[in-house]
Amino acid sequence: MVMEDKCITVNHLEQSMEISSGAIHTILTTDLGYRSICGKCVPHKLSKNQRLARLNIAKKLLETYENCYSKRLSEIITGDETWVYYSTPYSKYRVSSKFCYMSIPQ
Repeated sequence: MVMEDKCITVNHLEQSMEISSGAIHTILTTDLGYRSICGKCVPHKLSKNQRLARLNIAKKLLETYENCYSKRLSEIITGDETWVYYSTPYSKYRVSSKFCYMSIPQ
């Protein structure tokens, strides 16, 4: 199942295979060498509306940055085709994490 859908959710595997999420996590990480990531697939070519939405968000981000007491650029994460890892243990996102095999050198 994982080889057919590279970004399958643990919840989907749980329902399909009728085994616990802990067992699925162990199989995916220990046995198969997958890593858990939170993310969405974003189309590389954006429509005009998507570009406009991105521009509006960037403007709001700059406005927030200019009005902020602590002007630290290190708090802003942005990029194109960039992997950003942010660890939040016991996060609400852990439930909807997707497991994807990544052959990116460490």
